[in-house]
Amino acid sequence: MKKFDNEFQHQMEDHLIKFKEEEQYLPSASKNKRCFYSELADNLFPPIRHGFSQYIFEKGMPLHDYVNHVRSSQAYCINLLYPMISQNKSGLLQLINSKIKEKVTEIKGFEFEYSPETNILGEWKSDQNRPEEYVTAVDLRLDLLSNKKEIITLLIEVKFTESGFTSCGGFNSGGNQGNLRLPCDNSSILLTDYTQCYLNGAKLKRHYFIPDYNPTKSFKTEIFKKECPFINNHQCLRNHSLAKHLTKNQKTYFVLLYHENNTSIFDAWNKYKSILKNSDDVFEIKGKEIIIASDNSNLKKYYQDRYTLTKQLST
Repeated sequence: MKKFDNEFQHQMEDHLIKFKEEEQYLPSASKNKRCFYSELADNLFPPIRHGFSQYIFEKGMPLHDYVNHVRSSQAYCINLLYPMISQNKSGLLQLINSKIKEKVTEIKGFEFEYSPETNILGEWKSDQNRPEEYVTAVDLRLDLLSNKKEIITLLIEVKFTESGFTSCGGFNSGGNQGNLRLPCDNSSILLTDYTQCYLNGAKLKRHYFIPDYNPTKSFKTEIFKKECPFINNHQCLRNHSLAKHLTKNQKTYFVLLYHENNTSIFDAWNKYKSILKNSDDVFEIKGKEIIIASDNSNLKKYYQDRYTLTKQLST
């Protein structure tokens, strides 16, 4: 099995192992474990280690299975965004204001590894029995206050070296057989009745498609011809749907934060945006943009040494 999905992923892992061993002076337990940190704290920007460890404890923050991997997207997310939220809110707000129509003035709240507490997406059978997994989550929820005293919410999904977004679990489900599969192979069926989707009504009762967000209303109808267009890109649909549910109470954006050299994930993101009828509530941020917006010289140096293959962070 191929270990890396693209050359960037391969180069970045080699670079990060070298950074871990030669810049951080951290020995590896064995050759097979060189890509893992022994301690989570060693995978974090040094000035935030104690503060963020306390945040994890106080909030009961779920950690990814491979958060100790040198290529962890969760660690990348924390290392870029927590220093900005805790130490340089103005720089982060200025960057966000360059991306959206509204003007935001204050951070009202944030939650790393956010997932809804109520069953708004219909992903569990009972409101009293919330599962620990298979619940749609985003890497960071950021609640902002606008100059009009309105709440603006960003749901930020972070991709570091991944080549794409997660695929549809329903498509590969063992229970998806016979007539249930028809919309998977002939997605035009979804244009007349989106509840024929295996996940969205035909078998399970999830609410990814809703009256305000569905194949007819939100997407270009010409893409629904043969196989369902979300088979290999279901994560964007779920996270965007979550944003649409939250928009009932406040303006919500679905955001991608990605490494500026990761062309594979950017291509996958643009593919999703290209099938939307209106992409006004989705946008992307490069990791380098966050660092440039920071006035933290240590963070800039850390990003340059750890996350920049050329070790040159241009403006």
